[in-house]
Amino acid sequence: MTGHYRHLINQPHIKKPVLGKLKSMPPRPRKQEFRAQPWNVPFQRNPYFTGREDILIELHNALKSDKAAALAQAISGLGGIGKTQTAVEYAYQYRNEYDAVLWVKADSREALISDYAALA
Repeated sequence: MTGHYRHLINQPHIKKPVLGKLKSMPPRPRKQEFRAQPWNVPFQRNPYFTGREDILIELHNALKSDKAAALAQAISGLGGIGKTQTAVEYAYQYRNEYDAVLWVKADSREALISDYAALA
């Protein structure tokens, strides 16, 4: 204990700097704002997805707009022709052009209402 006390009392006297004589501190680097993009697409991207570039471009041209209004598009067709995979590919390919990518099921009115409620 006495060794610690002796160490503390033998510290050199530190003079306080005169105000206005201090060099200014360098500015702190600004933290980049990280804004997580809302994303709830329930499928992984299909690495084997090919073709349908014309549909993806057509869909993108129909959805992109400078207006603040939400635009809706539908992909229709027989079961198994790739409607869902086309929508999934679109979501992944163009995700950086949107503030949010939110997926809702529209198989039925109940599913749509349920998914909208889950988003809220």
